[in-house]
Amino acid sequence: MVRKVVSAFGEEREVDDDDRSGRCFELSAQKVVDSKKAVLIHGSIQGLHYPRIEHAWARLPNGMIWEPRLDVMITPADWKTLSKP
Repeated sequence: MVRKVVSAFGEEREVDDDDRSGRCFELSAQKVVDSKKAVLIHGSIQGLHYPRIEHAWARLPNGMIWEPRLDVMITPADWKTLSKP
């Protein structure tokens, strides 16, 4: 579904809910609001052979890490290995 959203700076743009690219901050914040006990984390990650990038993710009450780009839950140990936060 494509919908219009307005950024915190008042910029309007269309968002395809099926496309998660570039939306980690938005999606992670929404996860925290929805779960009420998750922790929003802003940081940077570096995948295999890729440059370090700014990223956001959520730590859920059960200790798992929710990765917004892939919409998956990952153990903290696997998250550290995969993303090098």
